[in-house]
Amino acid sequence: MNAALGFNDPYHDSSFCRIDSGGVHHVELERFTRIKMERQNPLLGFLDLMPAAAMDGVAAIGVVEGDGLTAMFRHLMHAQAQGMAAGGMAAEGMAAGPLTVALLQELTRLQDLPDPDPQAALTSLGPLDRYHDRLHAFVTRALDPATALAVLGHHHAHCANAFLSSPFDRAVSLSLDGGGYDFDDAGGRITAYGAAYRCSAAPFVMERMAFRPDVTAAGAFARVCTGALGLTFGEEGTAMAMAAYGDPARFGAALDAPWVWATHDAVRTDAGGVALAAQLDGLRRQMVTEQDRFDLAAALQARAAAVVRTQLASVVGRNDRALCLSGGLFLNCQIVGQVQAWFPWIEHVYLPPAPYDGGLSIGAAQLMRHGVLGVAPPRPAFMPFASAPGGPLLDIVAAIRSRRLVAVPATVASMAGRLAAGQIGARFEGGAESGRRALGHRSILADPRTVAARDRINADIKHRAPFRPLAPMVLAEAVQDWFECAPGFASPSMSHALRVRARAVADIPAVVHRDGTARVQTVHAALTPGLHALLMAFADLTGVPVLLNTSFNDQEPIVQTADQAIECFVRTGLDFLYFSELGVVVVH
Repeated sequence: MNAALGFNDPYHDSSFCRIDSGGVHHVELERFTRIKMERQNPLLGFLDLMPAAAMDGVAAIGVVEGDGLTAMFRHLMHAQAQGMAAGGMAAEGMAAGPLTVALLQELTRLQDLPDPDPQAALTSLGPLDRYHDRLHAFVTRALDPATALAVLGHHHAHCANAFLSSPFDRAVSLSLDGGGYDFDDAGGRITAYGAAYRCSAAPFVMERMAFRPDVTAAGAFARVCTGALGLTFGEEGTAMAMAAYGDPARFGAALDAPWVWATHDAVRTDAGGVALAAQLDGLRRQMVTEQDRFDLAAALQARAAAVVRTQLASVVGRNDRALCLSGGLFLNCQIVGQVQAWFPWIEHVYLPPAPYDGGLSIGAAQLMRHGVLGVAPPRPAFMPFASAPGGPLLDIVAAIRSRRLVAVPATVASMAGRLAAGQIGARFEGGAESGRRALGHRSILADPRTVAARDRINADIKHRAPFRPLAPMVLAEAVQDWFECAPGFASPSMSHALRVRARAVADIPAVVHRDGTARVQTVHAALTPGLHALLMAFADLTGVPVLLNTSFNDQEPIVQTADQAIECFVRTGLDFLYFSELGVVVVH
């Protein structure tokens, strides 16, 4: 009885996580609903996707504070405190009747959680009566007096996810994003844009540091990008890519205006909202050519980096050697790649595979298992996450046959040969990794030695802007030969942008961005042996231990199932689809 469940209460990136002695099971609902940044209630996702046995052994459940699921969860906490059973009367504030039925009614009302964007597409599962038995089992376990229940702070969960997923015994863990609910010392709910903790693993302790993002909140970077560059929420990566083509000095002064970098709370006031709208409108009017947008993106990137550096300097001491980063802002790999240059005494910078809000459920489950249940946190070299376990191999066979495709035997060597010959293919293996960056299990792969592969992927397969860079995966033991980094550097989650060594630029032009950097994934034999073997085989053929890697999708969430993989393969015209576990390849 030491398994833990975690849920986020999302405005976006709905997810849940179960952790037990067998490992981490993390599910982001967008992989199944196929709606990016899904807002569906994650408890519904848990009831729909997990077997009844998922409640076995659960001794702790945590929910990250929000405005939807949390209210329902607090009803459960109240009922547990009153010694109520699942078939008893409902908690105060809910309609009288058996508790499971009342909660099912509440779940129906909260099927889609509060949405700040009224134009966003939401999902509907229709009548929820079929969830009664599963919900009853959940409620029964939650009401057991031996089950620990807790509502957790947004940044507390972020920082826990980063530290408890890292290999460090001690570290500073910092979170920065566009805002979330935390708690003050008196237990009151506050809106915060970041937090920092000094963490140790043995015993597990997270000590909150004196840190408060000021009015130049780095989390506002997302709002300014989307407001001034004509992008939509979630397209901050596009702004980061554009920045490499621009002059940061041109709009630097415009970004010093006081409201541009104000916190969300500040601009929600009438005066703040009007002032920000006027400033963003002024910037938008200056966006006439594509170069204008590039220059503004460069200024935004430079300003955000300066703000983050200042905020890091307030918590990183000279005796600190390891730093864990989380929160949506740190999806910005260009900023992450500069941290060790800013603070050269920091030896290791780690990000979890899902540092954004989709990873909050992991942090919640980790806090309940290690902080509440007292299970000693593991200190692996790196913690592998799966968003969901892979299905039966026969499902892959069925999916291939349903499309009347032909699969032929394939080896690692033959796949390396196809890539070396210029083919672009996809690799599908086991369960998809957690996070937005495919790391080999759901990846499109190509030869990095020619820009033709990059241009074809952007134009014909991914259908995205030609200035968007594509990332390299590299043998961990060869990363220093190809990229500028310190000895022992590791980035298995593709979280750092590094400068490509001058002598290597001409050899791997497809993965070198305009500014000479690349977002690097280090591939480790102990972590992903099959992928490591493929890179070794490609290096044997070409002398280059690097492959171009991008997520297996086309303007949609990363593919999850074999059916989705085959549908994307057929639609995009990839040259091949390699199912590594079966040892077969599908071609047109």
